[in-house]
Amino acid sequence: MESRYNVSWFVSTSMFTVFTVSSTSMFTVFTMTSSSMFAVFTVSSTSMFTVFIVFTISSNSMFIVFTVSSTSMFTVFTMFIKSRTSVFTVFTVSGTSMFTVFIVFTMSSTSMFTRFIVFTMSSTSMFTVFIVSSTSMFTVFTVFTVSSTSMFIDISQSKHAFGAVHSDCV
Repeated sequence: MESRYNVSWFVSTSMFTVFTVSSTSMFTVFTMTSSSMFAVFTVSSTSMFTVFIVFTISSNSMFIVFTVSSTSMFTVFTMFIKSRTSVFTVFTVSGTSMFTVFIVFTMSSTSMFTRFIVFTMSSTSMFTVFIVSSTSMFTVFTVFTVSSTSMFIDISQSKHAFGAVHSDCV
């Protein structure tokens, strides 16, 4: 067991950095930590799947999570970003030989409104945009579905546009 499992440490007190590597025949883990920002790097690999994870936090309250999971049947890509402006995005891609799904989830939160945007696309040249805009006065649910690659939708992110949609719904 010990021949297949190895742990290495590197500690630097001046920079507050910790370096850890754990390696076996099935997985490898890499971790680094510092005072102003730290990152976690994880790779898990077997004959059936591979997982790749990167987790980063910086001193400006922004962090990113990056994940890739791959098998012979599908691949999943996820990215999570959060900044000091309370805006975060989740990016996911799942692909197989039959279809591909592309999802973007964005939430922007202010004292006036909160917006959710979900974008899904398949390899059959059909995509759907799902928008939820919520304020203290109303909530709007909008769904767009397009089955043509030559078509695109430009959605205004202004508060008036969402208000107009709400007025039409009423």
